[in-house]
Amino acid sequence: MKLASIDIGTHSTRLLITDYQNNKFIPLERKMKITRLGKNLDENNMIGKDSARKA
Repeated sequence: MKLASIDIGTHSTRLLITDYQNNKFIPLERKMKITRLGKNLDENNMIGKDSARKA
């Protein structure tokens, strides 16, 4: 069975794809992109539209 995990943080977004076999997770692919989503938080600590488009 293949499983994926996405971690969207304020600085980077990560993707991990694994295969689950014999009670073990076997990594198939890892990706990471610097997005700096939190760079321009507004006065309400919300991510701006420009930053959200990067994700």
